Amino acid sequence: MAAITSSTCLSKAVFVLDLRCGGSSRCSTRVNVFSSNDFQFRRGLAIILTVFRSNEVVIDQTHQRTHEIFTNHLEDIGKILPKSPSALSNWIKEKWVGDAGRRVWLMEKLHVATSKIHISVDAWTSEEGTNYLAVVAHFLDESHKLQTALLDLPPLKGPHSGENLAKALSKVIDFYDISTVIGFFMMDNAGNNDTCIQELAKQYPAIKLQSRLRKMEQQLRGASDEERFEIWRKQSFIGKLHNFCVWVNRSDQRRELLKQYVLTAYDEGSVECLYTRVLVDGGIRWNSAYAMIERALKLRHAIDLFFLNYNHIGKEYDISQDMLTPQDWIDLEHFLGILKPFKDLTRRMEGRANKAGLEGSHGSLYETIESLDVLFKELQEAGKFADNHPEVVSTYYSYAIDAARVKLEEYFGLTDATPAYRCAVALHPANKFTYFELEWSHNKQWISEAKRVVREVYAQYEEAAAKTGTIGAQPQEEVIDDNDVALDPLQQARKRRQRLAATAASGSRGNKRIKLTSELDEFMARANKADVEVEDPLEWWVCHASDYPILSKMAFDLSSCPAMSAECERVFSQTKKVITDERNRLKSDTVAALECQKHLLRTGMLP
Repeated sequence: MAAITSSTCLSKAVFVLDLRCGGSSRCSTRVNVFSSNDFQFRRGLAIILTVFRSNEVVIDQTHQRTHEIFTNHLEDIGKILPKSPSALSNWIKEKWVGDAGRRVWLMEKLHVATSKIHISVDAWTSEEGTNYLAVVAHFLDESHKLQTALLDLPPLKGPHSGENLAKALSKVIDFYDISTVIGFFMMDNAGNNDTCIQELAKQYPAIKLQSRLRKMEQQLRGASDEERFEIWRKQSFIGKLHNFCVWVNRSDQRRELLKQYVLTAYDEGSVECLYTRVLVDGGIRWNSAYAMIERALKLRHAIDLFFLNYNHIGKEYDISQDMLTPQDWIDLEHFLGILKPFKDLTRRMEGRANKAGLEGSHGSLYETIESLDVLFKELQEAGKFADNHPEVVSTYYSYAIDAARVKLEEYFGLTDATPAYRCAVALHPANKFTYFELEWSHNKQWISEAKRVVREVYAQYEEAAAKTGTIGAQPQEEVIDDNDVALDPLQQARKRRQRLAATAASGSRGNKRIKLTSELDEFMARANKADVEVEDPLEWWVCHASDYPILSKMAFDLSSCPAMSAECERVFSQTKKVITDERNRLKSDTVAALECQKHLLRTGMLP
């Protein structure tokens, strides 16, 4: 093993092969691990290409040097080394699509899921021009553990129409035979996705128009009308900063000049000196401006020096017309404060809800409405500040707040298109219906409608349970002490709700005797102080499934659905490392087989 330290990837590869295939030798002597079992060797080599990303180097096994590395350390391995460049690709595909391949294994895992299977879908175009469709499943396995699996990464041929998307998705659904247990589809806001769900609903009775959910990240990142934002961006303090950052970064000389001003404006060794260039925002979305503003504020003194010493020469753009005034810097500081909650919640919601230490949170469906509520309150407070302090902030700042509030209200309306979001909030043990009563106290109709849709969905689960013979918890009378009731949600907002709930409870004395008629009523009437501290609702429902056999099924279905399609983006990030300039002729079926297996290993689903 010591002799191949010059190739780190191969060193790790041989070691993993040795462990995976049952060998125990780690010394430099020749060992006989594979000579008696071709299948184990192929399996091990497929693991190498996946785990250690040697697909990035795709070693030519026919190369003499590579051949010597293997044959010098593993006895008789030369007999089973791949003899052609296509052999490795064939082995990887065989391990995925073969009769006993991992795709069949994954199908069996889906068939024993304890929740509905939700699908995240997104499209991506590789550098060499192939369109890929990531189809990711989210579900609870037989142990009620949240799992995420890349079902397929097929090429998307033809237009990105809803009909074409539905055709590609139906092939995946049919292969895995999961049409009867499909839950929700997490997609972006494009209209073709609406058409896609309509087409799928025609084919599969279990799929409804309400099965279509929208990516939360688009709601957090795009809280503004595109056309109005573009006009505002060009005319305001954001527009000035954007123009300056673009102008500076277009020239090496300007970048070097800014670097000199940074060294002049800040002490040597200071944090600011680590930032030698400004950043440019990435387009019309408000959240894309955060990094640009944050960096500019760090380098404010250097930027001021740049403008102070600038002399317009020739016909080049006169950047002095975009000079940032003291009022502009004040507005930038306030605006950064407004954008920070959007940035923080976007990062939180992009997390994996099955990540160790963060189970049941950071990307769970119930956090969607909670996040929108928090952001709306932030914008309300910012609007009040702007109205009460017109001498502090500019009219552009006030306009930005108003435009964001209008767009956020529109996104609130989109969540009403499906009961999923409200049901997920209501079945969180720390929320229940109290969440709506506290957070939406200004709109009684919202509260009554939320309760109605939750009861309506629960009735569907009761009806399904009656058909299958599932026995629910027996209704009973329960004595509830109002003084024991205290509920909360999203961290900072949770403590506020706890205080409000406690105040409301103290307003009425004595005990109430409530006649419970269903598991849902019993759950909503539950008065356990420990519930208000629940961080992982999925774990809570696993522990209380026997108390609420019907309602827990509904909770499991909701707990397994993500708030975002961030997993598709992670898939594309990994796929970019496979399809490089050196390997732009990889066939799409090879890419899919490699990435699907890699995803199983990366998420820990495949041992």
